[in-house]
Amino acid sequence: MALKPRHLVVVAIAMAALPALVVGTVFATEDSFGWRPLFERTMRLATQQKADPGELAHILVETGDAATADKYYARIGQKIGFDIQASKLDGLLEYLGYRGLRAVDLETLEPALLMPRDQQGLVALGNAVESPKDFKANAALTVDAFKSDILLVARFFAPKIVDFNANPDKTPGHDLHKPGWRKVVRLKALPKSAASVKGDMESAYILFNFFQDDPKAFPFSKKSSDGTTLINQSVNNQIIMVPRTFKKEVEDSVYYLDYQPFSVDRYKVGKALNAAFDTLDPKSSKQDYFVPTACSQCHGHDTERGGPSDKGTFPFGKVNYLDTDQWYDMMDFDFPATKANHDVLFDGGRDHAAAQYKAAVGVLWKLNSEIAQQNSKATHPDGSDAFKINAVKKWLSLHGRGEGPADILQRSIGSSRWGSADRPLLQMLSRYCFRCHSSMYYDVFDRSAVVKEKGSPKHPGPILTYVQSGFMPQGRKLDSTEKDKLLQLLKDLH
Repeated sequence: MALKPRHLVVVAIAMAALPALVVGTVFATEDSFGWRPLFERTMRLATQQKADPGELAHILVETGDAATADKYYARIGQKIGFDIQASKLDGLLEYLGYRGLRAVDLETLEPALLMPRDQQGLVALGNAVESPKDFKANAALTVDAFKSDILLVARFFAPKIVDFNANPDKTPGHDLHKPGWRKVVRLKALPKSAASVKGDMESAYILFNFFQDDPKAFPFSKKSSDGTTLINQSVNNQIIMVPRTFKKEVEDSVYYLDYQPFSVDRYKVGKALNAAFDTLDPKSSKQDYFVPTACSQCHGHDTERGGPSDKGTFPFGKVNYLDTDQWYDMMDFDFPATKANHDVLFDGGRDHAAAQYKAAVGVLWKLNSEIAQQNSKATHPDGSDAFKINAVKKWLSLHGRGEGPADILQRSIGSSRWGSADRPLLQMLSRYCFRCHSSMYYDVFDRSAVVKEKGSPKHPGPILTYVQSGFMPQGRKLDSTEKDKLLQLLKDLH
């Protein structure tokens, strides 16, 4: 039987006792094999190489490659009427109808300034942008348009992008891991824009990614005094565009793009996100994750291992929801110095009863409402990704009035609820497993799904097996005490 590319799983085993990296390619098909044969073959490979898999083996995220990215950009660019491969991020903004608002404006200006609600605010924004002339000449950028939420912005703590495998920071007053921060900008495709007319586009999400090791410092970017460079610029700029309509299960439900930092020819188009999603060498813990394969694996095509459908498209692609509650979990778990200086919602302030904080939550609520609608249109016919919609709906139900972080037990989804006795396990699952298992295969806040994935004493499931072997969690390594604690709590779960 011929194997399709998405049916190949590559497992890399770094042999500390060997002179080089040994890569074993393990073949499995969704039709013929489940996770267990893959695991068993990998273990046999480790045995052959006389390696301890608990120390040396890692299942890698599908990274994709540059050639596939080029073909993808060419295909979707023709479909939406935009030359992606020759573009810069400013060009994408013009395509969406935002001439006069440049990428550097979106990256550096304050969210309140970017979302004016009266004429005075609009004038202030027009004077603050890099090209006031172009901004004022754009008849689509009116107070009424901004009040209708053509543009939404939020800044937040982002544990998902943290490199947990890098050598720890021992500087007094710093967290051991360098905190990540993100700024999301959601833009509606404006009427009469090329995106609306040619591309049938509804909206675009731009995600700026920042890192700041000093917990007392401003974690986002600012222009230098001469305006030619950025201080602490976004290291990578991820884009998801959402079409207004698409043929369900046939056409692309989203489009993935990537743009390089300001310093690279003012946001020249890129093909990959350089990140630390897998546990690699601490001295070189990041690698490239290419459009569209790596994007799609974490954004809806997880059961396809990042591959397209049989039509060559990505009809199950999704915008991942924004889970503020889990970000608070992570700040509590691993970032005490950051917590002492900043709230998870950077623009909300520290007082969760204040109007400022409720307004910041309100922006996230609007974004997640739109994300829930998008997700519901891009589901698999077998319902295997319903947990993703259930999760965002749960968040919406808990934060409709601007409420602050919800207790971990309040956030259960699925048919079985986590109870007070489960709290220690759920905390560990949130800390170590949510990064992947909130958007891939199942959600750790679904108790019944975790019980199923755990398996039985006679037939252990993937959670127990992969944690025991050292394959999971991806992106960080547990010491023996923490690993044994997690395994015991899982074994005690019924």
